[in-house]
Amino acid sequence: MTWKPSRILKSLPRVMAGVSLLTALCFAGALVDERDGTSYKTVKLGKQVWMAENLNFKTPGSKCFNGDDCATYGRFYRWKEAREICPDGWHLPVKGELDALLKLGPKNLQSANGFNLEVTGSFGGQDDVVYNADNSFIWSDTFVDECGEGDEGIIDCSYTYVLRNSHFGISIVEEFFDADVLYSVRCVKD
Repeated sequence: MTWKPSRILKSLPRVMAGVSLLTALCFAGALVDERDGTSYKTVKLGKQVWMAENLNFKTPGSKCFNGDDCATYGRFYRWKEAREICPDGWHLPVKGELDALLKLGPKNLQSANGFNLEVTGSFGGQDDVVYNADNSFIWSDTFVDECGEGDEGIIDCSYTYVLRNSHFGISIVEEFFDADVLYSVRCVKD
């Protein structure tokens, strides 16, 4: 029996290209929020450095699941507060930055690379908890405009990105939602 390495050697360039791509996509680090000393994992996805965890900076308007489950899911913020809440040197992502994240695909938003986008749900406009085991919502800093009318008048909306986990797999969709709903915040390095 003779060994024929041709098959293995032919596939080696593809394997090495995959390793290089993975290295370019994922680089882990850390951020310490000087305001409260909280440490957050960070990850490089494409050309952007993102917080790998939901923000957990306490403000009067922020909420947590069950009132105290902040360590697991982070805090939830209304859009106006979310726009100003990121630590120095970081910001709420704009639509273009979330679009770049979207182009990387759902596999890059799972815990294997450290991004770890937890499925968290949201708080409704009346502060009711809406835990949804299928969705995670991330605010963007991109204002849509008035997107409808509610009981109290015109509703302002922002672009929101939703990670949906279903029996079809994980998908990401771009939607816009009422700016009075509370969602998670992931910050991007300036």
